Amino acid sequence: MKKLLFTACAAGFAGMLFGQSSFRMTESDRMNREESDLGRWYVSPAGGFMWWQGDLNVKRTGYAALRVGYDVNDTVSFELGGMLAPFIVSDPDKARHGKHKFTNWGHTRNWRGVGQIYGLTTDFVFHMDRDNRWFDPYVRLGMGMYGASEHIFGDNFMAFAPRAGLGFMSHLTDNLAFRAEGITHALVTDDLNWAGSVELGLVYRFGGCGDASSGRDPAPARPATKVVSGAAKAGLIEKIVDGDTVRFVYDLNFANDSAVINPAFFADLDQAIDTLQQFPNATAAIEGHTNQTGTSEYNQKLSQLRADNVRDYLTGKGVDAGRLQARGYGFDMPKVKPASLPENRRVEIIIRGAK
Repeated sequence: MKKLLFTACAAGFAGMLFGQSSFRMTESDRMNREESDLGRWYVSPAGGFMWWQGDLNVKRTGYAALRVGYDVNDTVSFELGGMLAPFIVSDPDKARHGKHKFTNWGHTRNWRGVGQIYGLTTDFVFHMDRDNRWFDPYVRLGMGMYGASEHIFGDNFMAFAPRAGLGFMSHLTDNLAFRAEGITHALVTDDLNWAGSVELGLVYRFGGCGDASSGRDPAPARPATKVVSGAAKAGLIEKIVDGDTVRFVYDLNFANDSAVINPAFFADLDQAIDTLQQFPNATAAIEGHTNQTGTSEYNQKLSQLRADNVRDYLTGKGVDAGRLQARGYGFDMPKVKPASLPENRRVEIIIRGAK
């Protein structure tokens, strides 16, 4: 039975890894997503509660866990962790020794007050929608080796345990996430027993915004420019002319997590439309940018949506869609440092051929 379970788990890991690798290769150019600016390493403390079934000498126990993780790619992470249940509740009908009568609030019952359970776990975590900031579901597949200070596992002090679980993360910032999950454990001792657990925890990702390479060519260096109109509080911030290129820089004051254009800024966008209408052979690149809050994947997606909405506004006013290209860059191209400053949350329209 042990060999069969081990073989099945090993085959499952190999299949999942091969399938995920193939998926990532076919998706390598999807949306021109950049890799995360943060490091791939993270740490995840958690607390949980576990229920035990079968012929084990324990009913339930709370535990603490700590895992160190590494992102293999955008979809797969590997985690190595440990857990400790410092105080366990035994099953009086199955406990073989160490019981004593315990009286609390007038009730007397059999109680084991000294046993501990500890374990070492290795897991692969497969994210199903990492672009989603608030609901990033994942599947956990792994192995555990649990030990006990007493004969919790029958006549054994150790139990080998393949494990699988489902959970989700909510990315509060690019460094910090909340997670919740449920796990089932197949405990292999003399017999096969089962345990279930629920966990709540945090994920802290090491690193910060850096100059990690992205999946696209770097932006060309900007030549010296002439500022035609000065800074404004919102709407059109700058109109910069350099030869036959006109750059419009906008702060459209998008609401948090929103890509809807405030009608108050339509008149500012119309200035770019006037330039395109004045030079019918000119083309425009519409760039969406965010400041650094949340994951890079989420911000790239949001900035793309904002750039698309500006393009749709221009086409709705009669500009030929073939003259426009919209692209989101997330917080990869900050206007000012650090990237978290709100000044980086903007849309730029670069018109070329204005002559």
